[in-house]
Amino acid sequence: MSNGIARIFELLLRLLDIAVVINAYWSGIKRVMPEPFEQASSYVIQKGNGAVALHRVLPQVIEVVRSRGERLGQPDGYAEVMGDLPTLEGEVVDNDGLLSNRTGADYWAVGSVASAFSGDAGRRRLSLLIQSRLPSAADTLQL
Repeated sequence: MSNGIARIFELLLRLLDIAVVINAYWSGIKRVMPEPFEQASSYVIQKGNGAVALHRVLPQVIEVVRSRGERLGQPDGYAEVMGDLPTLEGEVVDNDGLLSNRTGADYWAVGSVASAFSGDAGRRRLSLLIQSRLPSAADTLQL
């Protein structure tokens, strides 16, 4: 019986570690682009499109953070790696037919560019766009 309790305890500790890493990741993103977190209902970064796309790139982000010798439970490393997230840009057509370029927090606004990446294919494409802004772990690997 105590062996089963020990396994449960180990699993809980691993889950806690995962939660710490995910919280640090999102805190790092918030440091880079605070506006979507201050008015979350007005942005899609924490909704389906944004959350799925950002979690798809998390393994690559973790590898870069690790290669730089940063701690996985601290938001600073994630903020540095995700520093180019506000440079994502795209065009959107408003209800009057006017075309405009959106970047930074506006890129993630409801009804803006990131909103258009719906469905699995759209979220995959959004994650690839985010990934294109990330440094490579190989570029930062310290031997």
